[in-house]
Amino acid sequence: MGAWGVGLYSSDLTNDLKGTFREIVRVPLSDSELVEALLDAYPAGRDPEDEDYTDFWLALADLFHAYGIENAGVLEKAQEIITTEADLDMKRALELSASDLRKRERVLADLAQKWSRPHPKPRARRLMKAPEPLLFGAGDCVVFPTHKGNAAPAFKTAKDIDVEFEPDGWGAFVVLATARRHGYFATYLAARLHLRAKSKPTLQDCAGSVISAFHMGLPYVPRDPMVKVTTTTRAEVKKLRLETVGQFELDDDALRQAFPERYETLDSPSWSLPGLLRPYGEGISVVLEHPVPMKKLPLRRFLT
Repeated sequence: MGAWGVGLYSSDLTNDLKGTFREIVRVPLSDSELVEALLDAYPAGRDPEDEDYTDFWLALADLFHAYGIENAGVLEKAQEIITTEADLDMKRALELSASDLRKRERVLADLAQKWSRPHPKPRARRLMKAPEPLLFGAGDCVVFPTHKGNAAPAFKTAKDIDVEFEPDGWGAFVVLATARRHGYFATYLAARLHLRAKSKPTLQDCAGSVISAFHMGLPYVPRDPMVKVTTTTRAEVKKLRLETVGQFELDDDALRQAFPERYETLDSPSWSLPGLLRPYGEGISVVLEHPVPMKKLPLRRFLT
């Protein structure tokens, strides 16, 4: 069950759709290809009975309008949702109050009026000229300096990191697979290793380690392997001081059997690489999570 409000982007789906749209609109796709890509990402838009159906089409029409993208089908569907009161009926079924329904009705009327004429200053799409380069390849073993188990804080400036970051050890991760989201945005399936070395680890050191996991410290909450679909940038790689020490020959079948859901979502990253490399709370524990070794997941299990 999601969350809804009277505003166009007050639902979980539309708020998320706005962020996705800002990314995918940079990909050189036609208007109809954009619609199909977003429908693939948000299946609710294909099902009129879904509680998010009307929100999807209203938000999509508004985003197309904001970027000056013309697609008669999208606009007609959104206008029909307003004129037939399909959105109000859905919100009524979701038990919005009478007061909120009146506010929603005004929101819809304002949208219809706004869409009746072209946007005076549509946003530029800033299309990508080429796919992002892959900064790592499958099998790459990457090491990095740490402080209390954490990588450098990539959210800070390089100058601040040079002054504040005082390494006292090393960590490592292995790139299990790579992909390109929408054919353009590089993603990496990375496995954080449970390795807290005092000196720079070698490829052999990493081969003898195990994969880390998040542990909530709560009963009945299983450990979650630190194997995540991530993104990163050249700037972050530099700040984190990442260094590839070699490449493993991976057993792809064994990896897919162990982490099927990760491979199914290679085009849907849920983590940033810097976030995966900073799992230790410094003074304050984040959601009680702390990394522990997964004794049943030695890295050698996945090497050929």
